Amino acid sequence: MLRSAIAVLSGYLAMVVVVGLCTYVLMLLTPSWFPGAAPPPGPYLAVNVAYSVVAALTGGYVAAWLAPRRPVKHALLLAVFALVISIVSAVLQGDRQPRWYQVLVAVCMPMVIVLGGWARARSSTRAAN
Repeated sequence: MLRSAIAVLSGYLAMVVVVGLCTYVLMLLTPSWFPGAAPPPGPYLAVNVAYSVVAALTGGYVAAWLAPRRPVKHALLLAVFALVISIVSAVLQGDRQPRWYQVLVAVCMPMVIVLGGWARARSSTRAAN
């Protein structure tokens, strides 16, 4: 149980680190995309979705890597957690983010997390053979 919780939380932490680092680099490269309280511009949202996919793959992979007995199950648990966080974020953000972006993050990122877990499970199965 504790190892499962650590796997899921570590996967989430990996996602946070990837998104945080990418956002920081993006802020340095394109400060005009971060106007404060204004809605984020379209190009920023597109780049954000791209690096969020990388973060989701990484998170699912890490969760599965730390839970070798049932790797995909742990990636799925992380995906459910990410879905809940996405819904809460969409409610809190309201109209400050476009609805398409909120739906895309809530629907696609959990699937990408599971894909990352599946990739880890598949790679560890190949290594065992």
